[in-house]
Amino acid sequence: WNTLGLACQRAGQREAALDAFQHAVALEPNDIEFRNSMGFLLVDTGQAEKAVAEFERILKKDPNHVGARINIGYAWLQKGDYDRAITQFRGILARDTKQPAVHYDLGLALKQKDQLDEAKKSFHEALRQDPNMAEGWYTLGITAWQTGDFEETIDAMKHAVSLRPAYAEAQLHAGYGLEGKGRPGRGEGSAARGDPAGSFGARSVQHADADPADAGRPGRRQEALRRGGGGKTKEGSRGSAAIGDARRGHD
Repeated sequence: WNTLGLACQRAGQREAALDAFQHAVALEPNDIEFRNSMGFLLVDTGQAEKAVAEFERILKKDPNHVGARINIGYAWLQKGDYDRAITQFRGILARDTKQPAVHYDLGLALKQKDQLDEAKKSFHEALRQDPNMAEGWYTLGITAWQTGDFEETIDAMKHAVSLRPAYAEAQLHAGYGLEGKGRPGRGEGSAARGDPAGSFGARSVQHADADPADAGRPGRRQEALRRGGGGKTKEGSRGSAAIGDARRGHD
C-alpha cells in the first residue's frame, strides 16, 4: 500500500494516494513514516485539521521527527493559523537553515500577515538555496509587485517563465510589472491584459482576469512542495519525509 501511495502521489493522484496511505497506516499503525505521508496527503486534500492530529501523534512519539515538524507547520499554514506556522518554521530553520521549502513556506505565512519585506527575504533565501523553484520566483514577483518594486517583479517572472515556459500566470504578472513601470506591452492596454509579449514572445496568456494579490496564497501554489513522499526506499531504509522525491510535482 505504501508503494502504491508513493506512485499515486508522484503521478498527481492525490485522492488515490491518500487512500493507499490510509490502508498502509491501518495495517501498520505504529509506522510513523506511513502516518507522516498520510498526514501530508490530508493537508494536500484540504483536511488540515485531521492532518494536524496525525502529526501531533507522530511528534508525541518522536519530537525530533523532521518531516512531521515541517508538515505540521504546513498544515497550520493551510488552516490560516499563520502565527503558529511562522513560529514552527522559524524553529525548524534555527536548527537547520538549509531548508528551501521551509524558507518558502515561511515567506508564504509572512505574506499572509502582510509582512511583505520579511516575506521577500524568506523567498530570496529559498531561491538562493533552490534557484530552480519556479513557484518561488513567481511568488517573489507577486510580493515585489505588492511592494511597488516592478523591476524585481519583471526579473522574478522572467526566471519563472525560463524555468517553466508555459507558466501563463507568470507571464500575466510580468505584464502587471511592465504596466507598473509605465512600459506598455505590444499594443494599447496589452500590459493590463497580461500580454508582456515584448519580453517573452507572443505566447497566449491564460487567466488574464487573475488578481495578482491572490497569488502566493497557500492553497494556490502551482507546485506542490512534497514533504510527505518519504516512506521505505528500495533498500528498505526510510526515505526523507521532509521533502519527498516529488517535491515539485508539476515541473
